[in-house]
Amino acid sequence: MREAIKMNPWAVSYEMESSDGALSLIVASNGECQLTRTGSFPWKGQGEDPEIGFYYYRLDQGVAESMRKMVIGLVDESPGKIEAAKPGTLFLTFGYFEEAKSPRTRSFPRNRPLPPSAERAEKSNGEIVTEMLKHPVQTLKAFASWELPEISGNQQVNVRVKLRNSGTMPIRIRNPAAAHDDRSIGLHLLIEKDVPPDELTMVDQASPTIRRNMVAQVSAPGSKEGNPPSPVVKLEPNQELVLSIGIKSNLYLGRGRYRGVVNYESMTAGIPKEEAVPGRLRIQTGTLTVKGR
Repeated sequence: MREAIKMNPWAVSYEMESSDGALSLIVASNGECQLTRTGSFPWKGQGEDPEIGFYYYRLDQGVAESMRKMVIGLVDESPGKIEAAKPGTLFLTFGYFEEAKSPRTRSFPRNRPLPPSAERAEKSNGEIVTEMLKHPVQTLKAFASWELPEISGNQQVNVRVKLRNSGTMPIRIRNPAAAHDDRSIGLHLLIEKDVPPDELTMVDQASPTIRRNMVAQVSAPGSKEGNPPSPVVKLEPNQELVLSIGIKSNLYLGRGRYRGVVNYESMTAGIPKEEAVPGRLRIQTGTLTVKGR
């Protein structure tokens, strides 16, 4: 299922970049569609969905043909005056691929208004992406919560993280609880006071470094009590790896309500490509209430 779909004899592509990943869609002439998602960013007003991975769906061939005509018209259209984009600019890219011919692509900066032809193509591709997100194949979904949602100011902060196979085929992920050094854990925590972003000050935020001795495995498929955590965990559909992050240092949080975000990077070194799920997940933890010391 992870093999690249054939052009048969053509395919169109759509890629949307974000600050923490991308959505990459391929639609082939026979209606086969593949979507790869490497970042959990808002999609069409659905909020942040912390899921990455690979999706598959088959469209009606008539819809695929309509997409072909739309994208050909777009990539062959005269771009007019081209302004240089600043470094770090995120792009929306459309492509047309035909056997034995050079690819034809056209990109648009996401921080500028789209021309009408690109708006139409973006809307049509977006509708396909929305449908495809309902058909996960090899995907990883994450959940996070405070183990104690109410603490005193000098009490240790603990976060429970669940990494779940939300698709229909097995996947393998690296286990942060068995990381060989701090850099390969792949977990980062941001805690900030629950106030509007423009009202935040330095004392309202904490971003502690997560070290190996702070991450513990709570449960994993096939693990036995007393055994060390496996560096790589195989997850069948609906199975999950559960972790506990215990921040041992004093965060000096003042009285009030706080929100948290766990950023998780799915590292794939040593995992077969057909079972790997690369990407980054941004996981909301809910509200933490800090009482007096």
